[in-house]
Amino acid sequence: MKIKLFLILIVLFALAQATLMGYLKFFGVMPDILLAVVFIAAVSFSPKQALCLSVCAGMIKDVLSVYPVGINTLIFPLWCFIIIQFSRKISLDQRLFSALIVGIITFCNGIITHLIFFFDGNGISLLVLLRIAVIESLYTAMIVPAVFKAAGPVLRIQKPLDEELKVEEV
Repeated sequence: MKIKLFLILIVLFALAQATLMGYLKFFGVMPDILLAVVFIAAVSFSPKQALCLSVCAGMIKDVLSVYPVGINTLIFPLWCFIIIQFSRKISLDQRLFSALIVGIITFCNGIITHLIFFFDGNGISLLVLLRIAVIESLYTAMIVPAVFKAAGPVLRIQKPLDEELKVEEV
């Protein structure tokens, strides 16, 4: 049940990324909320489930974006795997620290995808690439708390029903 709801959440965030985020451009750059969703999947689900969800998020982003087909389908599980390995060594419970990690991943993702464009013959100058990567990573890091808050109700479904209905005795 939780995975189905999270898949619906991925589709909703992907549609928001493709439509609504266009109105929130800052210097022509939009935040990458699907990378934040990949982060949430990596820290909230088992590794196998998180990798499957990140592949789904990548496929949906590939369908709705101008990137070469398959690039996000390959990169998102890579980021998910890195986050899973990182979360085993360091606690990612702090929202500010999580936003910082998502910002760093967004920066690296922007550099990698634009380098792929460059080698494909559609390159942009290095300064423009860095400007886009920096603004996108900062913008994504700033919007991560809102993404976490929107995903919160889906993630709380995992609590046992008796824990939710527990009444404190006075």
